[in-house]
Amino acid sequence: MRREELLDAAESLLCDQGSQALTLAAVAERAGCSKGGLLYHFATKEALIKGMVERLIEDFDQLVAAQGHDTYTKNYLHATFAAVRSGRLRRWAVVTGASGSPYLLAPLRE
Repeated sequence: MRREELLDAAESLLCDQGSQALTLAAVAERAGCSKGGLLYHFATKEALIKGMVERLIEDFDQLVAAQGHDTYTKNYLHATFAAVRSGRLRRWAVVTGASGSPYLLAPLRE
């Protein structure tokens, strides 16, 4: 099982059932793998959430870089609008809401 598939399963579970349903066993079941397969990539629930947050940051950084404007500020604004139009902000809200930990969300503030 690939890491991305596990992150997709975790995000899907969050969207469907909320943060109270986010357990390693539930994510493994949703992904169709053993809990051991999940633990190989993410040893704890916090590591899984951290992986989702890191992926959100990478996704947004790529979206900013793809804008092609002459300043970072313009690229950032256009990327934000693109994220709103595409529905990505819902995914971001779900992941950040699941964390509940300032430590896990610190990379997003940076």
